[in-house]
Amino acid sequence: MSSVYAAKLRELQSVYNELKQLMKPEQIGAWLLAEMQEFEERTPADLISKGETGRLWASFFISVRERRTELTKPKFVDGLLPGSPVVP
Repeated sequence: MSSVYAAKLRELQSVYNELKQLMKPEQIGAWLLAEMQEFEERTPADLISKGETGRLWASFFISVRERRTELTKPKFVDGLLPGSPVVP
């Protein structure tokens, strides 16, 4: 295998590994074939075939950052932070 194809194969493996962190493996195929507004109605598979994986990485970075923000945001219950004393 040429070094160019080996690099492309490593890039595909990296994309797949990242997708497994963001969704269930059985959802990856549908995601790859879904037209997306953020990609001007193109599919992620189309971006990959055109060598535009950088756009996918940018999207992954944003998704991970948003997910981390959601996980660290305080959750309010009836206007209280978790662990706050309940005042009768």
